[in-house]
Amino acid sequence: MMKERAEIALRELEDADVTERYLAWFRDPEVTKFLESRDLTRDDVLRFINDSRGKRRFIWAICDADTGLHIGNVKIDVNWKHSAGELSLVIGDKDYWGRGAATRTMQLATEKAFTELGIRKIRSGLYADNHGSRKMLERAGWRLDALQRDELLRDRTPVDRLIMCAFNPGEWRTQPPEGRA
Repeated sequence: MMKERAEIALRELEDADVTERYLAWFRDPEVTKFLESRDLTRDDVLRFINDSRGKRRFIWAICDADTGLHIGNVKIDVNWKHSAGELSLVIGDKDYWGRGAATRTMQLATEKAFTELGIRKIRSGLYADNHGSRKMLERAGWRLDALQRDELLRDRTPVDRLIMCAFNPGEWRTQPPEGRA
């Protein structure tokens, strides 16, 4: 049976979002299977989200558009010199898995990267055996950019890494938008 499609909204991630519920996502082996971040403390997270926030790091809370419930995060780290960014996302609330939340988030985050930040290219790296994320990125309009052989290690075993990307079809810049510098 198909789950009801989730309507998604993005808002800036706030320190108050880093709750015990949030931290539990990063202790869940299913959630962290393809993530680099695990077993985080609140101090770890606050330090990370506030490092270069709004200048080169942009982090949004993924929320249920109807209830406002925080269900995950999406982050873009920007290299302004090259007008390129690295995007990662996590849907931590497993009730939203299989409901299109990740695809919709990727569409919204890509739009923000191109229209609000004005970057030229956005990419995301993933484990080659993360077939769900690859399909999600393709549904969001991204394409394969590179294959890095044996780039990652899982349990001391080399795993290939895929780089997926999207290009801004409009205008782009090589510095932060006004008010972000």
